[in-house]
Amino acid sequence: MKNGGGGGPENKPLKGKIFRFALELLRYKKCILSCHPEDEIRRISKKKDKKCAFTLAEVLITLGIIGIIVAMTLPTIINKTQKKILATQLKTTYTILLTALERATLDHEDYRYWKFKAPDIDVSTSSYEFTKTYLKPYLKNTKMVREDKLSSCNNITYRYLDGSIASCNSVLGFCGTCGSASGSNMTQLYLSNGAIVVVLVRYGEDDSSYGTAEFHIDINGYKGPNVWGKDVFRIALNDYPNKGKYIFGNPDGHSRAFLLREHCTKTTAYECAAVLMMDGWEFKDDYPW
Repeated sequence: MKNGGGGGPENKPLKGKIFRFALELLRYKKCILSCHPEDEIRRISKKKDKKCAFTLAEVLITLGIIGIIVAMTLPTIINKTQKKILATQLKTTYTILLTALERATLDHEDYRYWKFKAPDIDVSTSSYEFTKTYLKPYLKNTKMVREDKLSSCNNITYRYLDGSIASCNSVLGFCGTCGSASGSNMTQLYLSNGAIVVVLVRYGEDDSSYGTAEFHIDINGYKGPNVWGKDVFRIALNDYPNKGKYIFGNPDGHSRAFLLREHCTKTTAYECAAVLMMDGWEFKDDYPW
C-alpha cells in the first residue's frame, strides 16, 4: 500500500466533486452574463443606491394644487389683516381724543358743564370754539383747520358698507359726491397718526338742553376704502340720560344687538364704532363688513 498524498486514490472522489462544482459555477456565471448584459447588471447593482425623486409632472401638479389653495385662502387672510389694521387705527385715534378730553377736564370742569354753545354765536363758531378750547391745546402735532372745504380734498367719494354712495349730509366735513366737502360748521383736526377728525358741536333748542360734540373720523386720512364702518366712523361726547353723565363713544347707550339692527348696518354705520368698542376693538363675524 502506497503512502497517501495529494494524488492518492482516497482523494480522487473529493477532487472530482470540486472539479464538477467549478464547472457548474462556470456554467451558472455564463448563464447570468448571457441573460443580463453588462449595462443591465450595472443598473441592477446601482438600483439599491438610487434615491427617490419627483418627476416634472408630479412637481407641476403639486405646484398647481398649492396655487389653488393659496388663491382660495389669500383673500381671507388679506381681509383679516385689513380688519385688524383698521380696528387698531380706530382704537389709536379714539385713545388720542379721549386722552385730550380727559386732560381738558383737569384745566376746565366736567364734560357736562362745558360750553357746547356759547351765548349768541352760530353753530360754526360753536364748533370752532369748542375745538380750540377743549381739544387743540391737548393734542400734539395736530393741525386745526376751519373752512368750508377740507384742505387737500380731491373729491373722494365716501360710501356705505353696501357700496352705495353716501349722501352729502353723511359726509359733512369730508369729500363727497357734492363736489367738495360741505358744511361751514366743520372744524377739522389732522392728527399725528394720520387720522382726520371733523368736530361738529350740536345743541338743543334752548340753552337748557344738553350739548353733543360729534367726531367724524377718517382713521387713515384720504386713503381707501373710504367706507363708513370700515375706515370712517362717528363717536360722540353725549349725555347718557340713564346715567346722568356724558360718555364718549356710544352716545345713546344702546345695546349691541340694537346697534347692529338699527345703527350699524350695511346702509347706516354711524354707531359702528360703538360696536367695535363693545367687542374689544375687533370686527366680529356678525359685523356687517
